[in-house]
Amino acid sequence: MAPRKPAMYRAVFFDLDDTVFDFGQCSRQAFFQACRCCHWSSSEEAFTEFQRLDQMLWSQQKAGHLTVEQVIHRRAESMARWFGHPEQSLAFQQRFSQCLAEEAALEPHARETLSLLHKKVPLYGASNGILAIQQARLEKANLTTYFSGLFVSDKIGAEKPDPRFFTFCLQRSGFPAEDVLMVGDSLTADIAGAFSVGMDGCWYHPHTAPPPANTILPHAITDLRQLLTGPFVWGSP
Repeated sequence: MAPRKPAMYRAVFFDLDDTVFDFGQCSRQAFFQACRCCHWSSSEEAFTEFQRLDQMLWSQQKAGHLTVEQVIHRRAESMARWFGHPEQSLAFQQRFSQCLAEEAALEPHARETLSLLHKKVPLYGASNGILAIQQARLEKANLTTYFSGLFVSDKIGAEKPDPRFFTFCLQRSGFPAEDVLMVGDSLTADIAGAFSVGMDGCWYHPHTAPPPANTILPHAITDLRQLLTGPFVWGSP
């Protein structure tokens, strides 16, 4: 799918983790706090294992093999077994979620970009995860004023890249697909999911390799500030 020329959009859907929030930093702090609450002897080795599990499970979710709830449960169960305390799986899961809600480290230039872009067009959060956690983090980061709405999979009943997720978001926002740009770090969950309902996608990839060969991308950026310049035209045609 090729973008319209010139690209003109009247609204933006933003993925949150690894697009607005620095999930690596947020999860690191939440992980060590949750371990302390469970009286586990955490270490860098333990966090490396957590990251490995997290990336593997979320990759399976984005491919449609797991739900978000299954990712959360399996991650906690695996870490509890790794520490030798399988009986504390639920306690770790609950504490990690509580701690994560308090972590709001941002991607570089996220605040600056959101503060300027929301003056041009409405912005909406569009995230897989738990609504209460994402709401708490946006409030913690003082970002709620920049968003006209927040769409999170646990309340929608569908997860990116399921077209039903994006259809719900479009219906609630009131914008047709061709007028909305989806910005996210995942080629599968964010970009392919947006394409499936006729939206353009903008791949945010500050730390990753170039896209696979033959991948069609209307837009790709390495710095969120690029949304304020370049080929983007904001507002009514």
